[in-house]
Amino acid sequence: DFYCHGASLALELDGLSHNDRADRDLTRDQHFATQGILTFRISHDELLTNLDGVCSTIHQLCIDRTS
Repeated sequence: DFYCHGASLALELDGLSHNDRADRDLTRDQHFATQGILTFRISHDELLTNLDGVCSTIHQLCIDRTS
């Protein structure tokens, strides 16, 4: 998992272990949102099968959040 302070963006790489803790993740994401932090969740499968798309989305989120 990663955090970009300049964009107030948290990147969460979700593997199979996140399937059993969706409620916990939602609570955490909501807490971050109260601090102005956007959480972008990326599944392990998406990262492996669509790396270019994931990188493009992250890049655009950073641009949007720092403009």
